[in-house]
Amino acid sequence: MENNYLTLLIKTVIYSLLIFSLSSCSGDDANSPGTEVTRSNDSVDWSKYGNNYANHRFSNLQQITTDNVDQLELAWSYKTGIKKTFQTS
Repeated sequence: MENNYLTLLIKTVIYSLLIFSLSSCSGDDANSPGTEVTRSNDSVDWSKYGNNYANHRFSNLQQITTDNVDQLELAWSYKTGIKKTFQTS
């Protein structure tokens, strides 16, 4: 009888841990209604990388078009002194 109680207790603990661990994997909070991000109409100054928290990288500015994109030139560059290639995560 004591062995049955111990087996039941162990199974209950294992199932509880399994359910808890699976419920913590319940999806990404970035798509929840409370964190919806809209494109900003003020694209002049990007205060965040990618323009917003969703990293849209979108600008409403109309200065660069398909007609004048071939006229773009390098504005500036920076040499870090590292000759190997950069890697991103």
